[in-house]
Amino acid sequence: WGSELAETLRGFTVGMRVPLFQRNQAARGLAQAERARSAAEAGATRRRIQAEVTEARERWLRARAAERRLADEVLRAAEENVALSQRAVEEGRAGIPDVLVFRSVAVAAKVEYLDVLRDAHAAWFSLASALGVSVAELERFGGSAR
Repeated sequence: WGSELAETLRGFTVGMRVPLFQRNQAARGLAQAERARSAAEAGATRRRIQAEVTEARERWLRARAAERRLADEVLRAAEENVALSQRAVEEGRAGIPDVLVFRSVAVAAKVEYLDVLRDAHAAWFSLASALGVSVAELERFGGSAR
């Protein structure tokens, strides 16, 4: 802004301010504000996506560890107990009720394993979804559902 016209009348100065150059400051300020808002939104979106992927990955790792632990420890022990009880029946040291108890425990362990396996696969699909890839592409990245 500049003062183009100034008149002094009895000690008073009267002037009028007129723009010397039109630089479109309002539109530029609006564009800068829009750019700052977009950058903030992009940063927030990036952090949200990173958190979602991290959460999905951690869920999958926990589910996979639980599935492996159950398969390695519980299922193996239950199957060994069934085999030992059958051998004990054959040798005459145990009865049919004992075998039935061990088999029912083995069946319960397998049902629990199926629940854990379902959770592991659900976590695997959630991870693929969070990454925005198909399950086949996720396997190509070096992972597997099991």
